[in-house]
Amino acid sequence: FAPSQPTSTMLSTSFRSNREASVMNRQDSVRKASLGFSRLPTERHIMGSVRVLVHMNSKWHERVALYTKRHIFFTNDSKDIVRDVVPLDEVKSIAEKDDSREGLKKLGHVDSQASAHAESIHAPKKILVIETDPGGYNSGRTYLVKTVDPGQHQEWKNLIDSLAAAARKRKMQTTRFKSSQMLVASIFDSQVAQKTFGLLIFAVC
Repeated sequence: FAPSQPTSTMLSTSFRSNREASVMNRQDSVRKASLGFSRLPTERHIMGSVRVLVHMNSKWHERVALYTKRHIFFTNDSKDIVRDVVPLDEVKSIAEKDDSREGLKKLGHVDSQASAHAESIHAPKKILVIETDPGGYNSGRTYLVKTVDPGQHQEWKNLIDSLAAAARKRKMQTTRFKSSQMLVASIFDSQVAQKTFGLLIFAVC
């Protein structure tokens, strides 16, 4: 058998791990705050809201989902604290899965007994599985979301589908426009182009 590590070494390793995790959490909070997502959207930008349950850490957490043309903001019950944000142009896909413990296990999520209270709140039969861009704001996180009121499920899914598709289209158009600008700028800045323009100006004069 390999000799066990000294207690001091184990404590030191544990302390380092906790400290590194704390630093990473602070850095993540600073990054999100710098992007302006820690603040609630203004009233004129909010298109509506719906009460939802979000699956995190083996539990269902009740949230209010405020949605704009560009983002979904998950807030606390009083709508004054932003818990999480999903940029709609980074939503890769939206699918429906069965709302059951077996369904969650298939998605790689484990449901604990602690979620029983949330499950008792008029749980719908379907869950929305929202996949995000691995290189985006949410680093490819998959969100499991369901509406508190089962009657709102299909309307919520259709709405998010539509908003995400429109946001991705706008992003694609913006990307193409910026690419065209960069191409024109690179051509204009090239030595050949500058010499050509210089000769044309000289010929006109």
